[in-house]
Amino acid sequence: MHEGAFTGTIYPMTESTFTTYPPATQPPTGNAKARLLIAATHCYERRGIAKTTMEDIAQQANLTRRTVYRHYPSHKEILRAVVVEQSLQFLTQMHRDLAAITDFGDYFVEALMYTIKRGSSAPTHAFLFDFTDLPLVHEMFLASEALLEQGAQLWQVVYNSRGNGDLDMNMLTEWYNRITVSYLTIPSPHYQDDKLRELLAALVKPVLKH
Repeated sequence: MHEGAFTGTIYPMTESTFTTYPPATQPPTGNAKARLLIAATHCYERRGIAKTTMEDIAQQANLTRRTVYRHYPSHKEILRAVVVEQSLQFLTQMHRDLAAITDFGDYFVEALMYTIKRGSSAPTHAFLFDFTDLPLVHEMFLASEALLEQGAQLWQVVYNSRGNGDLDMNMLTEWYNRITVSYLTIPSPHYQDDKLRELLAALVKPVLKH
């Protein structure tokens, strides 16, 4: 076994509870911006990103196209907002599911495994990993300042109760995003399950101890 490999308890992953969205015949209610995000997510899940138009989103939200463009000037802007919202929901649920892990190094490794195993199949993320536009997926996850900032805030809470030292949460979030997106978009044929866990632990745990 490599130095730094995970040697603790492997915690079972419970079935996460993600947001469900109303069918097309029942437009969401609430303020316009929230309605648009829910409607956009519903359209992406049904049609995929490439086939969804701003008109589709407006109809699903029961709003005018003018209202859509007032809140989101382009399709890419509303997609970016959906990615941030759905990613934060996913991260929040992940942190709940892994709450029993007390060592931060073990926690981070299991967070990577959790995301790699569940990220592309979770209801909140499946439409983002259909492999038809990988540059767009990378841009949405890796170039979003909002996702980096809010993700770092979530990781800070975890680190405060488990870690020692002064670890840069922006750096940690960038690391987490890049590792998970890499494995989600191009899975390894050589390292899976326990072998992948051992590899990740050998790579990240020694660094997290400094």
